[in-house]
Amino acid sequence: MSKIENLNQKIQKKLNIINNLKLKEEKKRKLQEEQEAARLERKYILQEKKRKLQEEQVSKRLEKEFISKNRSTTFISKAIGVFADKFNYDNIIFKRIDSRKWIFDIKCNECNTFFDQREYFHLKGHNGCNTCNSQFHNISTYKGRHTTLYYLKINNLYKIGLTMSSIQKRYNHEKNNPLIYNIEEIKSWDFDDGELAYKLEQKILFENKSQKYNYKRDGKVLSGGNSELFEQDIIENILALLDGNSF
Repeated sequence: MSKIENLNQKIQKKLNIINNLKLKEEKKRKLQEEQEAARLERKYILQEKKRKLQEEQVSKRLEKEFISKNRSTTFISKAIGVFADKFNYDNIIFKRIDSRKWIFDIKCNECNTFFDQREYFHLKGHNGCNTCNSQFHNISTYKGRHTTLYYLKINNLYKIGLTMSSIQKRYNHEKNNPLIYNIEEIKSWDFDDGELAYKLEQKILFENKSQKYNYKRDGKVLSGGNSELFEQDIIENILALLDGNSF
């Protein structure tokens, strides 16, 4: 083999090595491009899934808000039909507890307190305000607040009670009570400090307990306050207490 042939062989080997390196680099470059394209495709797919999920979540939220708004409007309309303006429903929240529907943050316009109640019972006319329904009102509820002590005739019974709004508002909800056919105001007294009205009411209830209506035996007449009903007219006893200022 001549020197020229030998040299040509060496040159060819080097060229082959260079070509092989170029091919490897080209393969590597293509592989990197393919990997990058696959990464971008996966990123795009994930972004699309995320976008669609967000759109679905927004759509469900808006649908839920729409349903909740319609439900709230329906509930409020029904509740006002039952209680008139006795309660305020501006900030109510609907919740489901143990498969039962509850209404949270109902405001009582009578005593300005909030309470929670099952939707079913509220729309059935049950007064859920614990303050108004309590037989043993906390004196601090009325202390320092303008309060009206009232005495009513309800059907053939008589009732003593307290209100920090008006008697009409206090009994607006009873207009849909099928057991009530007559509510008549006999007398009322205004107190700048409800503590005095509270003490008088408690004294009247205690001193005339023998005349009280037995709602546990004969059935409830009102949606609330049945423990303050009397079977006989006790107005003379009330006036005597007021005149004697013994409370």
